[in-house]
Amino acid sequence: MGDTVSAPADAGTKTVTDANGLVISYREMNPADMLDLLEAAGKESQNGGWVAYAITICSVTAIDGRMVPAPRTKDQVRALATRLGNVSYVALANAMFGPVPKADPDADPDAPPAPPVNPVVDTAKN
Repeated sequence: MGDTVSAPADAGTKTVTDANGLVISYREMNPADMLDLLEAAGKESQNGGWVAYAITICSVTAIDGRMVPAPRTKDQVRALATRLGNVSYVALANAMFGPVPKADPDADPDAPPAPPVNPVVDTAKN
């Protein structure tokens, strides 16, 4: 089963169903949400990779219809990331930012590699 994205009745909230059938509701973070995340991140707010992952994770508002409170600490962000797991995280990141394109088998092997379109998802798959 592939990931599917839909928009529920609540304006601004979207859902994605991951490959295992888990339904994740999410919304784009607003500036106040971002400030809360950066405050919770503390010194990690200087770590672009951590913040990129956290933005995706902290966008979750519900899992299978059950509300998810916004994480307010690094430990809560980590707990939500663990709860999502890789399959759900990749589905969510793909829904939010678009899928990582597949490699072209006919591409010139001597050409320099193109930068990834979505490094957050590419890293999560490893």
